[in-house]
Amino acid sequence: MKKILVMIPLLFLFAGCRSDEETRENEASTDNSITTTSEVKNPEGDGKTLVAYFSHPVGTELDVTTGASVMEVNGEYLGLVEQTANWIAEEVKADQFRIQANKAYPDDIGELIDEAIDEKDESQRPELASEIENFGQYETIYLGYPIWNGDFPMAFYTFLESYDFAGKTVIPFNVHGGSGLARTVETLTEELPNATVVPNALSISRSDISDSRQEVLDWVEQVQE
Repeated sequence: MKKILVMIPLLFLFAGCRSDEETRENEASTDNSITTTSEVKNPEGDGKTLVAYFSHPVGTELDVTTGASVMEVNGEYLGLVEQTANWIAEEVKADQFRIQANKAYPDDIGELIDEAIDEKDESQRPELASEIENFGQYETIYLGYPIWNGDFPMAFYTFLESYDFAGKTVIPFNVHGGSGLARTVETLTEELPNATVVPNALSISRSDISDSRQEVLDWVEQVQE
């Protein structure tokens, strides 16, 4: 049985509506390096279903620089959206792809907040570290993300604008620090007018994630009906 431990870092106050609790929902990684090649994980994938999720690569030092809480699963540190994506992909036998900016974000939490705000205020579209070569083969795409400043991370927009989603079924899921889905489902519908965006999105509080596997699997069953 997998041993799961949730590590929760210190919380910091962030003035105004842009709380650092949301901005710091980054994904933990065991490698600070940024990959530049296409990498779609396909342990048992059927080639028609994809789980794509945003992850910001940071170190495994368990302090505030790692962003939001991280999970330790069998000795490996995983971001919360990443773990949720793993549960979904395993259940539906999907390929997996991590959406990752081709840049190093600051380790300092204050600098990270400032950069995330600047990216949003300037509507930046950060370059991605990797790409999907055969995106057209997928019919159903689960999209996972944290909430940064009440919105998607800007690199997530880069991903949405890099591929043709016409005719595809898009199923959103997120992990949040208090904002729920914010307005992300509506935004997806606007950004992907030629796709079918399933409104029954999954939203899990990061404080509940360690006990949420069955909730995730139940939701997967619902959206597949």
